[in-house]
Amino acid sequence: MRRFPRVSRFVPAAAAAAVLAGVTCSFPTDQSNQVFVTVTLSAPLVVQGATITAHGHAFRNTGSGPVEVHDVDFQWSVSDSNVARIQNAGRGSATITGVNAGLVHVVAKAALYDKSTPKDSLVRVARALEIDSIRPDTILYGGRITVYGVGVNNIFLAELGPGILDADTFSFQGNPNGLGHMQFWVPFPAHTNQMIAFGPGVFATAPETTIVVPVDIYEPNDTNPAPIDLDGIVPIAQLPLLRFFNPALYFEPFDRNSSFGIDWYRFGQADTTQPVTFIFSAPGVGRDTTIFSIMADSIYNNGGFAYLGPTSWILAPAIGAFGCRGNSFFVPLASSDSTVVEFGNLTSKKFFLYEEYTQSGRYGMRVVRNLIKADPNVGRDRFSPNELCDQADANFANPPTHIAVHLGSTPFVDTTLTIDFPHATDWYRFRLDTVNAADLSDSVIFATVSRSPGSKDTSDIDLTVLDINGNVMGQATDSGSTEALKLGLATNADYYVVVSDFAGAPVRYGLCIQVATSCPSLPGPVPGTSPYATSSIPRRALRERMSPTARSTARLRAFRAAQAMRIPFRLP
Repeated sequence: MRRFPRVSRFVPAAAAAAVLAGVTCSFPTDQSNQVFVTVTLSAPLVVQGATITAHGHAFRNTGSGPVEVHDVDFQWSVSDSNVARIQNAGRGSATITGVNAGLVHVVAKAALYDKSTPKDSLVRVARALEIDSIRPDTILYGGRITVYGVGVNNIFLAELGPGILDADTFSFQGNPNGLGHMQFWVPFPAHTNQMIAFGPGVFATAPETTIVVPVDIYEPNDTNPAPIDLDGIVPIAQLPLLRFFNPALYFEPFDRNSSFGIDWYRFGQADTTQPVTFIFSAPGVGRDTTIFSIMADSIYNNGGFAYLGPTSWILAPAIGAFGCRGNSFFVPLASSDSTVVEFGNLTSKKFFLYEEYTQSGRYGMRVVRNLIKADPNVGRDRFSPNELCDQADANFANPPTHIAVHLGSTPFVDTTLTIDFPHATDWYRFRLDTVNAADLSDSVIFATVSRSPGSKDTSDIDLTVLDINGNVMGQATDSGSTEALKLGLATNADYYVVVSDFAGAPVRYGLCIQVATSCPSLPGPVPGTSPYATSSIPRRALRERMSPTARSTARLRAFRAAQAMRIPFRLP
């Protein structure tokens, strides 16, 4: 019998093992020293309690350059689990969770590649708010510092010494949940110190000291005006209509030999067709401080005193001074820590602001190429803008807003007029004609009445009549918004009637101009309105709110300022 050699049934398994061994010898494991790892982080830092993602990639060096090795598993680890934790998320990624503030090494190693080069990434774990640095290191009041760090967009209170900084939230750039930077205005009484910032449940201190120089960025501007270009770069790019904005300016302490200080500005613009609203606010000065905000299209300094140049208009609401063609008049106005002027379309390419003050402190200004609305229920009327006499001249030259009155003719009556922002003045130019050429003068009645609902009416408006040169012909300054003024005026001449707001309360009102001894054509108040509705704060109370010393000082200072500016003045 023929014998056949015995064949083990395990031969195929041994052969397969031999084949696998051959494959293993040619697999990159033998070349693992040529493999290296890179890691991509979704963010350079992680906030405590938050997570970021890490993605690993393996590459093998070849003669033609690195070639990525796919389908590689990674082993992840951290140098300190008290700072951060890491969890393999599969597919070459891992999740890093911040535990405590600090630095931690995150290591990614390619599995099965024993001799490969792992990747060691340094990751920062930060608190929800951390300040890394502040630039510049020296600042003046009204300047802006830039704060760099983590979570700076969440700062709701920032202090530099005793001063609270104003955040420019539009300036933030970066990751809202990570690194970024944002600017802050520095106002008085900030002083040299380390900035402290407060966020939601956290606070942070700057690592360095910021030096504060105790003058503002426009000093010196007491003997010459600081120029401000309204056509220049806007302060906040996202608000192009805001042409100037600074909430952190400063009335510096003045010389002991003087009783007042001065800040002086010149605003310039090339385009006079754009509307302009000017807003001044001084919440940082004392209650007994006197501030004279004098605005005109021409002011010059002579021996430390402000004088009006060849001007067409003057506005000084702080002392109730207004003017036209170089002449001025005074009407009483309730005191206020802010001034809002809706210039509308200015006829000149420049205007001046002359601030005179009796106590140092913080103030702010802004200029907007727009008209504002102080009260949603009181809008602009058909004569707006008419804050200045030259705007009244423009209305007079326009047939729809031309006003002419004479004996025997229909009077001028308009019940749709408005004071649409506090302490505004409405200027109207009118022609007083005569029917009979022999008539030299006529008796003219001027009357106003509030047309706001009684439950909302806190208004108090006054009347002033001027000749075409700005000389005062008569005034009516009774309490409330019902005024009547009777004057004998020369005919065939032009005049101005000025409605001024004492109380600082927007109001709808009616105005009548009639050649007669009364004005029956003017309707009465709207239903529910008292014919003599008074301000919510009576004039006597407004004056007596000030201390006797401050009241006396204010009267004397206003009188001196009026004399210096050649403003006809009478004490209220």
